[in-house]
Amino acid sequence: MSIFKVEVVKINSINPHPNADRLDIASIEDMGYQVIIVKGNLRPGDLAFYFPIDSVIPENFLDKFGIRNYYSKKLRAAKLRGIFSEGITNSPVQKT
Repeated sequence: MSIFKVEVVKINSINPHPNADRLDIASIEDMGYQVIIVKGNLRPGDLAFYFPIDSVIPENFLDKFGIRNYYSKKLRAAKLRGIFSEGITNSPVQKT
């Protein structure tokens, strides 16, 4: 049995998506993964919640994350405007 957990990760870098004006490509520090995000949602150095591929997202979060139309039973890698997204990130973690 595999365990998939949501982790708090540090955003290493943000690059503009070459095929979409409203999207950016975020890389996750120490993981080598990239995630497509809404432009301006995260900045380098931000901490964010990361949901890896094959995660099961509870029904009540599908609309909150804006993934209902793309989700089927578990999170898959997705090609968004020609670039792969390897999981999803949520809003930045509030630092206290």
